[in-house]
Amino acid sequence: MEISQFQTQLSNRKMAYAQALINYKIELLNLKILSLYDFEKDKPIVPIKELEVVNY
Repeated sequence: MEISQFQTQLSNRKMAYAQALINYKIELLNLKILSLYDFEKDKPIVPIKELEVVNY
């Protein structure tokens, strides 16, 4: 193989890796939106507030 073919293969693999990373981040964001949970920070997006008990 010539050097230009190796460069093309390397470039294609770098592009495929970058695209896979982008796809992963997009799907992680979709999961976060659907579940309202941030899996990277391991906490809910919407804080859970304690219910106040009202005495009548």
